[in-house]
Amino acid sequence: MDTFLTWCNQQGINYTHVDIKATEYSGHGLFLSTACNDSTPLVHIPSHLLITSTRLVANQTTTKAFIDCLETTLQPDSLPLEDRLRLPGNEKTCLRLFLAYEIHQSRTNTQPSSFWTTYIKNLPELSFFKENHVLFLDPDSEEDGIFGLLQGTSMASSIRAKQANLQREWQRINELVSWDLTLEDWIYADVLLWSRVVGLAKDGDDEGELALIPFFDFANHRMDPNLRWQLSEGGLDLVPFADTPIASGEELCLSYGAKSNQELLFLHGFTLVDNPTDGQVTMSLGPFLNPSMDHSSALKWKWMQQQDDPPFKPILVLAQPTSGAVFGHSGWTSNSICMMYLAVLDEEDGLELKLVGGTDDDYDGTDNISKAMQQLDISTTTTDPTVQLSINGKDIRSWKDLASGVLALYHAPVVQLRVTMMLLDASQYHLQQILSNNELLAEETSDSTPPLYSHVVRYREEERALLQQSVDVLTMVSEVLMENETVKEYLDEANAEADDG
Repeated sequence: MDTFLTWCNQQGINYTHVDIKATEYSGHGLFLSTACNDSTPLVHIPSHLLITSTRLVANQTTTKAFIDCLETTLQPDSLPLEDRLRLPGNEKTCLRLFLAYEIHQSRTNTQPSSFWTTYIKNLPELSFFKENHVLFLDPDSEEDGIFGLLQGTSMASSIRAKQANLQREWQRINELVSWDLTLEDWIYADVLLWSRVVGLAKDGDDEGELALIPFFDFANHRMDPNLRWQLSEGGLDLVPFADTPIASGEELCLSYGAKSNQELLFLHGFTLVDNPTDGQVTMSLGPFLNPSMDHSSALKWKWMQQQDDPPFKPILVLAQPTSGAVFGHSGWTSNSICMMYLAVLDEEDGLELKLVGGTDDDYDGTDNISKAMQQLDISTTTTDPTVQLSINGKDIRSWKDLASGVLALYHAPVVQLRVTMMLLDASQYHLQQILSNNELLAEETSDSTPPLYSHVVRYREEERALLQQSVDVLTMVSEVLMENETVKEYLDEANAEADDG
């Protein structure tokens, strides 16, 4: 730490009234050494220490070896490196490669120290994250009790998906870089980035350029922060709120944003007691509507891809309940219900789907799945095909139209019952998955309990409560719908047809 602070002073970081002290919950933190009651900046970090992808390429402190690494790994190589950084995903890849490269260099000492070596050596070590971050859990190990506690939760799916994506990235990048990059170190670089990166948004920007900032990342998160950051001439300042006096010795904390415990756990490895930002359960739409199943499913999927208000994501979301009719009290979002409506509707309900454009406007609707999917692949067609959807002859152009179209059906309660039963089955399944691992809960924590344990348990309980709420409400909704006269009539007719068959 002393070496790092000496380096900070040499680089012009001004923190005269701030001390760095160890905390019980998160490594080190910033503490005020002298009482303050105005908005005078407490920390100033010069602009040359703001590590962004564009600065790394243009900065003289970046080694040629690292630039060569970027030239090799960032695609497409037909574009200048500066232009490649603006392509989706390359900014994040650049910053992770920077961390991975500098970490390797600081370990081997085979090359002269780079400008950033002192900063890199002050970052949390790999061993810290292996004990405190969910991405280092092993989903395939029966001995990993902490991951066992996550079974059935949205987090378990997210961990598997992120680990698989990082492995694919690593397999590609490791063949291109000049050193032996391990998968563990690539995950380490990813975790380091997301645990401390800042979006340097200016007025009018949504996110801004991503940056790693030495010294800035000592500031911990709090729901009621007493500190904020602002870009200033020549760098970045940490500034107290003018109407919030800070006592000497008090910790200086920023807000990482309105993040649920699910987000905080996945990105930073911790959760908050009484977090005011509600969590949610997410499930893939795929098991309910698989576009590779048949032509109708493929057309439904394509229609949803055309929606942009809100943009289509194949994810069902269970959140805190609202006052919405039928499904609102269960917590399933209106957009999720619309996707489920489309999943259960068919021609007998008055649903019509028509593909317009592409290479074959005369597609006859036969059960040729591969032809249907090829038709929906924009990359294989000369014209971007679109899907027109209607219910009983009424055009459906938006999610709102879809909800209205279903509710206008004579047998709308029947459609609602289908959706209710599918969501109820899914909720019960995930709830049972969670409850089946209750034996992994420790009766009490001890010094041997991993630090991550209590945060996983807190998040798990939040998700369990949401799923239990969904089961309880959907069970009640199903019972009410089963007493609906239209539903009774429909079920009687279905039973009669089954008897005749």
